[in-house]
Amino acid sequence: MDRENSRPGKGSDDNLYRYRQKRQWRRRLLRIGVPLLVAALLLVLFFALLRIFFVVKEITVIGSEQYTEEDILKEAGIERNDNILLLSEKEIDRRLRQAFPYIKQVTLEKAYPSSVTLKIEEEYITFCLELGGEYFLFNTGMRLMDRFDSLSTLLESREMAVIVKTPLPESCIVPQYIQYSDKNQYVCDIMKIISECDFIEGIREIDLTDKYSITANYLNQVEIHFGDMKNFETKIKICHQLLSECGSSPCGHIDFSAFPDVYYALENQEAG
Repeated sequence: MDRENSRPGKGSDDNLYRYRQKRQWRRRLLRIGVPLLVAALLLVLFFALLRIFFVVKEITVIGSEQYTEEDILKEAGIERNDNILLLSEKEIDRRLRQAFPYIKQVTLEKAYPSSVTLKIEEEYITFCLELGGEYFLFNTGMRLMDRFDSLSTLLESREMAVIVKTPLPESCIVPQYIQYSDKNQYVCDIMKIISECDFIEGIREIDLTDKYSITANYLNQVEIHFGDMKNFETKIKICHQLLSECGSSPCGHIDFSAFPDVYYALENQEAG
């Protein structure tokens, strides 16, 4: 018998090779596929549990006087049956501050498994900029908060804000920030100092139209002439000291035009 004819042919070797390859692929698929399937099942189970045990059932809003609870929740995007774990304080804060200019900060408190509280902090000290017969309210950070067509409509909605006179801004759109040209950026610097001073609530009017002749009115009873903006923080501190020494109802004037010399004539109107 011819030995060459009795050997397995090349086709048999190829079949065996393909068979072994298929077995290897099946083993690999089992090693990869089974864990993936288990992970997918666990993920589905996880989200199912979230929907059952961590859904919002109670929502409380506190601290807001300017806006209704309904409007706040609508803009915040929070609804009952939402997943409490997926609520983001950062995102809710961003949405509400963008939609409502009077809102300064939002804190989200979660009481697991199903209660959330939104704590709203609003702006209270505001300034008023008059432009072309319209009145624009802005906060201590120069962010526009509201617009009124006339002084009477402003007074109907709130107590009078501090009237501020400035050069014409480049942009004045609610709820964006007031934008000034480079040469008038001093307005923002001065407003920052004034907003941090101790007697801010007594100031009724500030005139920043001319940076070399800044004036203010305190309680409609004291005229303050700051002169230019040099050493403005020091001038503010001196003002506070002089007004504090004069009592609760000061009357007169303070003049820093020749600073460091300070000229003033103050008396307590109640005592007089």
